[in-house]
Amino acid sequence: MNDYNAQIQVWQASKRAVELADKVYRESLERFRLGRDDVNVLWEGMLKDKEARRNYVSALYACWLSFYKIRQMTFFDFQDQCLIHIEE
Repeated sequence: MNDYNAQIQVWQASKRAVELADKVYRESLERFRLGRDDVNVLWEGMLKDKEARRNYVSALYACWLSFYKIRQMTFFDFQDQCLIHIEE
């Protein structure tokens, strides 16, 4: 359960990182359009935005993996609030 809670925190932090990276990229794009920044600054902003999005997807994957491990260990469906029965 601790792993799941930790993964939730990582996911939330990565979600915020995506929001910030997107904002930085949009601002650098606007500054590039106005001629205030060069293409290298724009490129760096784009790379950081892509990296933040990859980290977000990885964190989301880890959350779901932890969630399903808990379901597997407990044989409990948390959405339907019932035991999971395995038919042979």
